[in-house]
Parts: sequence; C-alpha cells; structure tokens
Amino acid sequence: MLDISPYKDWLIQLSKKFPDKNILSFEGTNLTTWELLKTRNSICKELYKNGISKNDTVAIISNNTLEFVVELLAIWAVGAVPVPINIRQSEKEISEQLDFVNAKLVFTDSKLNFFNNKNLKFNIISSDEVFNNSEAAVSEKWKLEPESLALLMFTSGASGTPKCVKLTFRNLVSSAEAVLKFLNISPNETWLATLPFYHIGGFSIITRALLGGNKIIIPKSNSFENISKYILRGNGNYLSLVPTMLRKLLDSKIIPHKNIKAVFLGGGRVTLKIVKKAIKSGYNIVTVYGSTETSSMIAADKLDDKIIKSSFAGKPLGNCEFKIIGEKGQKLASEQISEIAISSDSVAVGYLNNEQETTRRFKKDSKTKKKFYLTNDLGKIDSEGRLYVFGRKDDIMISGGENISTIEVADKIKEINFVEDAFAFGIEDENWGEKLTAVAVLKDGTKKTAQELKTQLEKFLPSYKIPKEIFIVSEIPRSALGKVIKDKVLLMIKEKK
Repeated sequence: MLDISPYKDWLIQLSKKFPDKNILSFEGTNLTTWELLKTRNSICKELYKNGISKNDTVAIISNNTLEFVVELLAIWAVGAVPVPINIRQSEKEISEQLDFVNAKLVFTDSKLNFFNNKNLKFNIISSDEVFNNSEAAVSEKWKLEPESLALLMFTSGASGTPKCVKLTFRNLVSSAEAVLKFLNISPNETWLATLPFYHIGGFSIITRALLGGNKIIIPKSNSFENISKYILRGNGNYLSLVPTMLRKLLDSKIIPHKNIKAVFLGGGRVTLKIVKKAIKSGYNIVTVYGSTETSSMIAADKLDDKIIKSSFAGKPLGNCEFKIIGEKGQKLASEQISEIAISSDSVAVGYLNNEQETTRRFKKDSKTKKKFYLTNDLGKIDSEGRLYVFGRKDDIMISGGENISTIEVADKIKEINFVEDAFAFGIEDENWGEKLTAVAVLKDGTKKTAQELKTQLEKFLPSYKIPKEIFIVSEIPRSALGKVIKDKVLLMIKEKK
C-alpha cells in the first residue's frame, strides 16, 4: 500500500511521488497526477469567483467523468462540501434535494439538460466550460481536517424518502484504508469505475484510488455492452458489479480477463447458484456488505468453493465491530438472528436536518460508549466472526399469522429455470393483514402464466409461502446499485389491475 499521509493534500503528495503517472483515464483522455493537480487548482479559482467558501455546499450533477473527479477535488480544496446528485431522478426531485442541502453552486453536465427555469437559488457552472478554461490556476493547498464534513450523500432511496448522510474525512479515509489493506493493493494496479459516483459504492473508488496511488479508469457508460468489453480486455484490476449485471455477463458467457483480480459483489440479493457459476467462470468474487452510512463496504471476503454459503457477507474490515442486538438493544450470542449494529471509524455522523432519525439509528453503547449504527438489516455472526445478512427487517412479513421471508420467496422464484428475475413483498390486506405478492420477469422467448409459476413453487414451498398474486412484468425497476425500487413496483402492479 502506498505511503500517503491521509490528512495532507493527496494530490500534492502524488504529484511529487509520481508526477508523470496517468491517474485518471476516460475514453482515451488521460490526466497525470501533475495535470490533475493543476486542473483542480484552476477550478478552485472558479469556485472563489462564484463566492464559494468553507463549509458551503456545492452539488455535482453528472455522469461518471473526469470532470466529476476534478470538481470534487476542487470543492474539497477550498473547504466546501460536495453533494453528488443522482441524475436518474426527475428535475423536481433534484431541485428538492438541492434546496434541502442549501446548495450554493451546481456543477452540471450540459448534456443532461436540467434547470431550464431561470429563477434559481444557486449558480450553475457547466462542467464542459470550466474544464476547458485556460485561465491561470490559483496556488491551492488542501487542508484536510479529520472531523470536518467531507460529503453529503443521499441514500439510494429504494423505498420511501432518501435520507442525506453526513460523512467526515475520518469516515472516508478509514473506509478507504481498510479496503486497501484488505486487498494489499499496490500503486501500479487500477480501479474500473463501474458504479455511479453519486452512490457511495462508486464514489468510494475515488478516495481509495487516490490514497492508494492507483489509476481510475472511467468507462464512457456503465451499459452491459460497454462493461463487458472492459472485462474481456482486462481494463482494471478491481471493479464492482451489481447482481443483475453479473447475471447478464454469465448468460452471455463473458469470461473475465486474467488481469481482473477482484470483482466486488453487493448492492442486492444474489443466489448461490449465480455465485457458484461466476466462480466457475473465472470471476474472482469478493462478497461485500455496507451502506452510505458506513462509507461503503464494511465487511468483505474472497469467495471460493470452501466458503460459499447462503447470505454470507464477509469479515469485518478495519476497526469495524459487529454485534447482533435484540428488541431491547441487548447484545445477542453468536448464531442468533436479529438486527445488525455496526461500530467503526467509517460510520457516519448522522443525517442532515433529521435529528429524530439520527437519534434512532445512531446510538452509544451504555457500557463501552462506542457509537453503533443500527442498520435495520437482519443477520447473524458465526463463531469465527463472519457476518451473514438475511435482508431488511422489513422483508419479514406476517400473513395469516405466519412469518414469511419475502427474500426466501423471491429466491425460490428465481430458481425456476424459465425465470430471469423476481421480487416478493407484502401488500396491506383486510383478510390476511399482509398479502404476499410477487413480480417476475421471464427469460426471453418464454410464455408462462402466473398460475404455472405458482404450480412450480408448490414443489418446494409450503402453501402459506406461495404468493397470493404473481404479476408477469417485462422488467423490475432497480436503482443503479441493483436495489429494487418498491414504489415503482407498486405503481406497475396497480396499472396491471
């Protein structure tokens, strides 16, 4: 691992150690560490011209690009706080989030065509214009303070209103250092940015790469066609895949190049069948577990035939401590299943402008005084300290007096040979309390009915775990990280009724 001081200007250190090293690459355009430092300082000048000062919030609305990384580093260098925004949202949703964080300035890609309204509360800078600006750069030295606010990031919001997580530099550095140590990565290795920078799984690649002195390769898009080319050519040693992308790669018989040393798999539920097939096909799978509130992955392990187990999430990274807590917050013994609580230097400060949720989800242990984040995930810890995750607490529903795991039902539907994807959930019902419901995507060319699906399920599930309704759909709406967007699923089935 590269010896970079985490609380001194990363770019100044890198440009001295490797002045001619290509550190960023995007579709044939490369930036050396020296060029990145110079460009960052040029954008600092633009920020000052727009009145940006310490602790101001500056949003970035962009695809994964060179500009995103440079803008981020410039925002940090002037002491402001970056807010990456999910570009897949509507303009109304984006405007609401910008108001929520009180954004003073927005960097945006001109191709995205947001903000035709002239009456805006913030200034807008086109990424294209500022990146091509030839004005002389200011001489800027980034002063990192461990406990200062480094990032405001909205959760993926797969269901309900997204929360805005407050992360410090200590949080981000702790997370990056833990992953770099786990991988034992060297400066000549590279990261392929396959997840959006506006989600923590994609964003954290930037901090890991810069602290490790590693090159970041940014694909033009994260489409299946594009990512499969990178995997076949071996562009990048480390990358992340969501389960849906991995399934597509396997179905298309895409064999990874030997240069790919690790594929991080997280962001959604994946069946053992898929994981085993991936390993057999040459994918070096690393299972990971984490969230925005934990600054990305907090547990990980390299999978092989000996440790492939259902719901296995990995071992704790860095100074992370897991505990399983009961209904009253008491610590439970190993192998008991309940809510996962996490303590680590990478655990967030809390939520912006949401004291109630911060108090509910971030609690101090009465004995150790350590702060724990209550994840709302169900899991267990085995006798060797490995973590297993069984889904959200909300994934357990009660129907007709029976406890049902919707994750288990969805997994069983996915095991049917003509099913491509599935999602199960509960809907409020007068007779049952909650009615077990599912949506399923059939494989291309398959013509099956919902009743035929139920008949297949009856072979390996008890009657109370058979969905009362199954809807055949063309696709299941998911976030960029592969999480099902339940609100959109509910809208789909409402339209089908």
